[in-house]
Amino acid sequence: MDDASDIRQSAFALLGDLARTCPVHLHPRLSEFLDVAAKQLNTAKLMESISVANNACWAIGELAVKVRQEISPIVMTVISYLVPILQHPQELNKSLVENSAITLGRLAWVCPEVISPHMEHFMQAWCIALSTIHDDIEKEDAFRGLCAMVCLRLPTKP
Repeated sequence: MDDASDIRQSAFALLGDLARTCPVHLHPRLSEFLDVAAKQLNTAKLMESISVANNACWAIGELAVKVRQEISPIVMTVISYLVPILQHPQELNKSLVENSAITLGRLAWVCPEVISPHMEHFMQAWCIALSTIHDDIEKEDAFRGLCAMVCLRLPTKP
């Protein structure tokens, strides 16, 4: 990974764009891309470069929508980084908080069974963050994740 934050920022922007347009070309190294992107969300790294974390977060969300269940091995790691961002939004860039809320929702949409057991730890902060985002397709994806988790938690009828 390059030491220059502007290079990393651009690399994650490219990763997100590639995820949108040609995810098949990312499959051979998908786990590596996801691991490197997730590490940018670590609290210690966040303060070094918000723009890198923001683009990495966005790229993870874009990948989640395209690769679906293939993202499951890293979901809990990513969630462990996103939840503190959502719980302390006043200390961070608004765009990072929005992307964190959307990415959490997209992960919940594709892997609700992994995330739903932990939703009580982040639901309030997540909903507050979602409420500030302008309506668009990304917000819609996030709400699909919310609905998927809630549906899993509903009691089943005998």
